[in-house]
Amino acid sequence: MGKERLIVIGAGVTGSAIARDASMRGIPTTVIESGEIGGGTSGRFHSMLQSGARYVVTDTEYAAECMQERKISERIASFARVDTEGLFVLFEDDDPKFGDRFAESCAVAGIPAKWLDSSEIAAREPNIAASQGGFVVPDAVFHPWEMVPAIAASAISHGAEFLTHTRAVSIESTGSTISGVIVEDESGTRWTVAADCVVISAGTWSPSLGESVGLNIDVETAKGSMLVVHQEMVNSVVNRCRQPQSFDIAVPLNGSTVFGTTSVIVHSPDDTEVSTEELEQLRAELKKFIPTTATMDESQWNSYAGVRPLVSAAPGEGGAVSRKHAVFAGEVAGVLGVVGGSFSTHRAMAEDVVDRVASQLGVRQESRTAFEALAPATNVVWSDNAPMQRRGIALAS
Repeated sequence: MGKERLIVIGAGVTGSAIARDASMRGIPTTVIESGEIGGGTSGRFHSMLQSGARYVVTDTEYAAECMQERKISERIASFARVDTEGLFVLFEDDDPKFGDRFAESCAVAGIPAKWLDSSEIAAREPNIAASQGGFVVPDAVFHPWEMVPAIAASAISHGAEFLTHTRAVSIESTGSTISGVIVEDESGTRWTVAADCVVISAGTWSPSLGESVGLNIDVETAKGSMLVVHQEMVNSVVNRCRQPQSFDIAVPLNGSTVFGTTSVIVHSPDDTEVSTEELEQLRAELKKFIPTTATMDESQWNSYAGVRPLVSAAPGEGGAVSRKHAVFAGEVAGVLGVVGGSFSTHRAMAEDVVDRVASQLGVRQESRTAFEALAPATNVVWSDNAPMQRRGIALAS
């Protein structure tokens, strides 16, 4: 195998988007993925395409980025999204003052937010609990099983190579210069793929890969568990209008409802089991959110979880984690790590990373990913390891 200019480790939504952006700029790119495309955290979230409203009070800058990326997705990926709109509902025990802060922050971030009274909310969402009213915002729903393969297929069409079922063992360097990545396939055969740059985009698995070249990728590994109800109980993406926390989102997804999420710090990126305690909490909170679910039996529920790679707080920030993405660089030139962000902002994350790669490689082409539309994939399939099809969610578009 000849020398590759860029190796991307991880074929989730962000790694695939990095490969797409880089290959569109003419940078030869190889993606190393230990499993299948989209088989990690990208297949283990609630499928909400954020307008940014969820975080608009706590992080207005990030919320504005979400809104910008939401607009871009309208142009480039309409086939992989459903414009359900979103509601931020003040339930009867929620603080109405938060609604005032929410409206003010949406105006600052450029997120359209229209107030609906309690009768209008009830007419739109007859199954949810009684409310004081709420706001309608331009949230939507992503179909990750269409989006991730489309991104990967676009990268491949521009010359990128994806090596699936191939594990990145370690990153090799000569002094302070990157030389390549040692990889291993499922038969145990190892070889080195040479490169000028390596981007670690392996989510919660990233820190261990960075260690081989002294790159400290500081990640908070937060497990989010979700409950699946095998009926579409809401028409829009419904959030509680309060500080973002657990048990406050219900997402309509192809005939099912995804409810959650929890947020539990875990020590292993492979800890994706939903505990009995979490399941009981999810069921209890869903009954408060959608009272009609109280009569459902266990045959109508299921669950799954994903471990999110959140950016750890900087000293003095009180232990909070950020929803923004972060790019890490160490002493070895040409090695970058990227974590944080969200499925909604994957394209912007990739553009930021590839801008840095291009600068190092002397590539002058700018990103075109915000303007060149994606197309449904015909040569890339969704990972069989993603939990959605194993949890009662229909994957037909």
